[in-house]
Amino acid sequence: MEYAEGYAYRVIDPGVATLPDCVTSLEHLNALAEMRAPAAFIAAEELNRSGRCGVVEGGNIARGLSMSLYSRAMNFEERSTDYINEKFHWTGLTEGQQYFWLGYPETRECFSAEEFDLAGWRAWQDENNGYRDIRMSRMQRDYECGQQLEALGRSYLDHPDVNTRSNAAWLIRRAGWGYNPDARWWSEFVFPTLDLEYFGHYENEPTPYRFSSPCSALMRNPTEQDRYGQSLREMASIGQAEATDRWLSSGLFEPDREFWSCVAEDIPHFFRHSQAWNGGYDTPFWYAVHAIRTQHEAGLGHLPEITADIGEDCMVLAEDIAEGLRPIIPGPPVDDPQLRQLIVSSIACQPEGLRDPTEYWNENYHGLNTTGYLPPEAVFILPSFEPIFRRVDDQSEPEN
Repeated sequence: MEYAEGYAYRVIDPGVATLPDCVTSLEHLNALAEMRAPAAFIAAEELNRSGRCGVVEGGNIARGLSMSLYSRAMNFEERSTDYINEKFHWTGLTEGQQYFWLGYPETRECFSAEEFDLAGWRAWQDENNGYRDIRMSRMQRDYECGQQLEALGRSYLDHPDVNTRSNAAWLIRRAGWGYNPDARWWSEFVFPTLDLEYFGHYENEPTPYRFSSPCSALMRNPTEQDRYGQSLREMASIGQAEATDRWLSSGLFEPDREFWSCVAEDIPHFFRHSQAWNGGYDTPFWYAVHAIRTQHEAGLGHLPEITADIGEDCMVLAEDIAEGLRPIIPGPPVDDPQLRQLIVSSIACQPEGLRDPTEYWNENYHGLNTTGYLPPEAVFILPSFEPIFRRVDDQSEPEN
């Protein structure tokens, strides 16, 4: 980690006799950022401040400093002690160990948010891989982690010890945080129907989700799954079969115009979302995309009225996106700029009032996609592989 940090700072060190050119500097910093090296974010911002490479976007000193908390400086004795303790921890030899999955050291990298990517560093050194290679590799690992953790959790759901059963359920839920829609489906739609006390959960019965707003009484509840409406849409978007069937079988709903008129008056800057078909990406266009993708009988039955609503051109676009998505979901993220661009262009097929990116603020997607308004297909399945740090031409706008 220290060597990687030093490498990042050498890019901007005025004392270095031969400075790398700007293209190489940013390539190095991007690769290091994908390996979770905190100094990359600090160095990029300093590069921007110095102006040596013109305007550079993507630097973030605050993020770099917060990430540094995970890699504080330690002396040799501290490092040695931590290393030994860690080995015991991850081989399951810790006395009284209840977290059974820690006995599977191959899952270690699945639990760290900001840990330096040692495998990426080695690949970069040995094979001179760039940030795109490292980013794809890391996303592939995240996907594999989701599969691995779900399988491990399921194998312990009927363990005699209640603590282990509870941990197993948590592990499946953890798998659903990434690229595993089946684990998310189990966590949000199956787990609440089970005997929760069997898993050590003693909670009150969940209540339907409602906004805390004077407009709440006007919000329709078309299905029992309202509190999971956005989750259902997202799981369908990344290929979870049961979620897709339930979503498409619900049919088309008219937007809650009375509700949204009230919201627009009461909370002018409140973002539209996909809860209960009130906007966002629970719209006729995206319903058509996934009906065509899955050839869902009930969904296909609504295509004529959707075509009348969105027009022939948008229906052709829906068909093109559906055909592009069919072979790649469910599955790990892929780098397909052309299909991603089709999805970006589809905002023109959203309902009136939802064709401006400023109408969207998808908090759940923000960490993965800095533009902040793209649908889950473009975020989870077709994430942007553009570099974090980029030079910005003074005469042109930054790329999206």
